[in-house]
Amino acid sequence: MTKIRVNLLPEFLVLSSILIISIFLFISIIREYIAHKRYFEYQRISNDNRQNRLIPEKQIYLLRKSVGISPSNADVIFELGKSYINKMSNVRSENEKHKLYDIAKDSFQKALKFKPTDGRHWAHYAWHIGLNGETNEAINCFEKAIILQESDYFVHSLYARWCINLVKSEINLESPVRCDEMNKSLQYYDNQFINNISIHSFLERAQIEWNKAILLKPLIPDAAFNISAYNSLADLALIKCDLDNAIGKYIAAGNKIMMAKCYFIKGNYNEAVNVLNGIIYGGGALFWENLPEIRNLLNNIIKEDTNNYKALYCSGEIYNRLKQQRLALQDFKAVVKLNPKHIDAHLELAKIYKSNGQSDLAMEEYESIISLNPNHKEAIDLLGEAIRKNN
Repeated sequence: MTKIRVNLLPEFLVLSSILIISIFLFISIIREYIAHKRYFEYQRISNDNRQNRLIPEKQIYLLRKSVGISPSNADVIFELGKSYINKMSNVRSENEKHKLYDIAKDSFQKALKFKPTDGRHWAHYAWHIGLNGETNEAINCFEKAIILQESDYFVHSLYARWCINLVKSEINLESPVRCDEMNKSLQYYDNQFINNISIHSFLERAQIEWNKAILLKPLIPDAAFNISAYNSLADLALIKCDLDNAIGKYIAAGNKIMMAKCYFIKGNYNEAVNVLNGIIYGGGALFWENLPEIRNLLNNIIKEDTNNYKALYCSGEIYNRLKQQRLALQDFKAVVKLNPKHIDAHLELAKIYKSNGQSDLAMEEYESIISLNPNHKEAIDLLGEAIRKNN
């Protein structure tokens, strides 16, 4: 009996070992599944385009949970750092921003230790620290990223965009005065520096890296990359005050706001107004998201060209959208004073007068419209309606 038990002992140990290994493997799989689930939820939230101040908080919560389960996952740790960077835009305290930046930087560095040969991680790290004042270290990290992934178009494009964005943060990109001064001096940027590096050097590097990125880009349709490239190259042209080139690139990117700004810098106010007019009548997210910039640009046009009745009409249309009739009335009155034959302005005045119960003034506007266009059906119908109500 004892002999039988001795013979069974090795078999029992083998089965026990298999069972223990299976349990640990099962636990490991479950942990990885939970970590992946947290990361998937993070990605879903990140793809939500709504402007929600709580999104960075949710991102950080999910990523910290994921890192807690899988502490050596470099990609997740790196995303955690990016989430802390995103949170910086939601805090006002400079002290709090510095704390968040330090936490983000620590996350980036941990991720790089776990995955030191990932060129894209080095490039993203360079991007973030470079836009937070660590220019020289950022350049070194970008150069390391390129050494690691010389043939990666994305790394080159990120380096180029960083150079351009850094210069944009140091100059008044939309100033007509800057372009006037540049036209008088071919060496305009030679004596302007960012952390002891000339702006001219950054612009040269940006052009070089964009050339490489475009050359290396696979021939696969990528709308997001193309829009990013056109916008960045347009910014580069605008920095150099190559306005026609900038406008062409912004057109390719579909960036109507920057197109209008370029026309304003050129002094082509009517073309700027035409672009803005298209945005206003198009309505939707493009109009509402850019409303402050649209109004500011229209005000600048009116300031520079006081007789620009097209800009005044657009301004009136915006006030109409905002239900600010008093201000809309002022603009439409100014339009018909500058251009008495502006039928649309007369019609808008008539509608405002009608809504205010000023039927006599509304009828005068209808009559003005009909005198300019005897076949204007809307004015004829509204005038007839006003006459019937007054009788």
